[in-house]
Amino acid sequence: MLKFAVNFSFLFQEVDFLQRFSLAGKAGFKAVETNWAILDYDVETLLKTMSDAGVELIHFVAERSTTKDEEGIIGVPGREADFLVTAERAFKHAKALNCHKILFSHGFAPENPADIPKHEHTIVENLKKAGELAKYSDITVLLEPLSRPGVFVNSLKFGMSILKQVNLPNVKLQFDFYHVQKTDGNLTEFLRENFDYVDHIQFGQVPDRHEPDSPGELNFDFLFGVLEELKYNGWVSAEYFPIGKTEEGLGWLQKYLKK
Repeated sequence: MLKFAVNFSFLFQEVDFLQRFSLAGKAGFKAVETNWAILDYDVETLLKTMSDAGVELIHFVAERSTTKDEEGIIGVPGREADFLVTAERAFKHAKALNCHKILFSHGFAPENPADIPKHEHTIVENLKKAGELAKYSDITVLLEPLSRPGVFVNSLKFGMSILKQVNLPNVKLQFDFYHVQKTDGNLTEFLRENFDYVDHIQFGQVPDRHEPDSPGELNFDFLFGVLEELKYNGWVSAEYFPIGKTEEGLGWLQKYLKK
């Protein structure tokens, strides 16, 4: 049976950050993930909050750059030292929270196409450095192709090329059904052919990024069945915009928990 987690950057936005842990546990989730907001809270508070809610933290996004109009610095030439500071801070927090997956935002593509090789080289080298640092804390570093306009890693093909250049066992692919359907399609074919590279799964319906049982292009009964066929034993995380209140749209969770 698949294990379902919830992303606080999208769901349970009706309440303050720390309150979301309790709501997630009551809804039936055993694990949560979030963005860089987790870095604003001290470890002791987070550990008690998670213990009280009966959930664990499985994944978070490392801190964004504070530079205006800059979303992620992992692929920005000249910012390598800043990236290492960000990575070391994230790994320290993750280790203290017993969290084993970190995603780095890769930011936007350079305006000049001639600069793409330099940016690609930078992200490869930074991922290598991050992977080497992360192995001492049993952390997997994740790269996620995105479908948002203007982002740097905007396809599975490009993402896989980067991962193969990095070639480290703890630097893997974050596979989001929503993004991959929009950028590449052929979801099941890719999973079956490249499953060894996949270390984290997220989902939301296409095209509107709502609940998996809302109208859309994707058949999640089939897709989740493929994950079971492949014996995926990681977490499958809900990352979508609820149509109404979060709890009102969790009928899909109860359905799969009863299987």
